[in-house]
Amino acid sequence: DPTLRCLYFGGAFGSNFNIGEGDDLGWLVYFIGRSSCLTRLFINYLPEGEEGQAFVEGIARSKSIQYIGIDNLSNDGFTSIIRALHSLSH
Repeated sequence: DPTLRCLYFGGAFGSNFNIGEGDDLGWLVYFIGRSSCLTRLFINYLPEGEEGQAFVEGIARSKSIQYIGIDNLSNDGFTSIIRALHSLSH
């Protein structure tokens, strides 16, 4: 959707995408990474393992995201996002 500027991910209320462990996030990750209009991303849940890592890599590929809001993540989820974003600055 070329008009999607803000995405709420993983929260039970008001989210664009509600997900759980085992959900396939492949297409969502692909479109987040390639989006040129998504500027704000709010993350309220991050799956463990490969799905969570793939999601973080999609965020890292995005050229348009200017703001990321993070809430209710495990320490591992938060750390993986920070590491991915840090790798972009180098």
